Amino acid sequence: MTSSRGIAEAILHRIGEAVARLDDAFTMAHADVSWRQMKGMRNLMGYGYGAVDYNIVWNALELNLPQQVQAVRRIRWEASD
Repeated sequence: MTSSRGIAEAILHRIGEAVARLDDAFTMAHADVSWRQMKGMRNLMGYGYGAVDYNIVWNALELNLPQQVQAVRRIRWEASD
């Protein structure tokens, strides 16, 4: 495994772990965020359910994660009002 792959796995695993700790009521109230997919990536990275397609991993990091970060920032901003 290259270091880039290891870093990508660590990022997705860590995000998934944090999401797994969120209350169900909270995630249901903010259904515009892909909480379930984030936990799913953690499971894939952490438990090795077969071969990992790193094109999907990079796609998640490059394309999907920035959108999810913006959604979470909106939630935090709304909560601080």
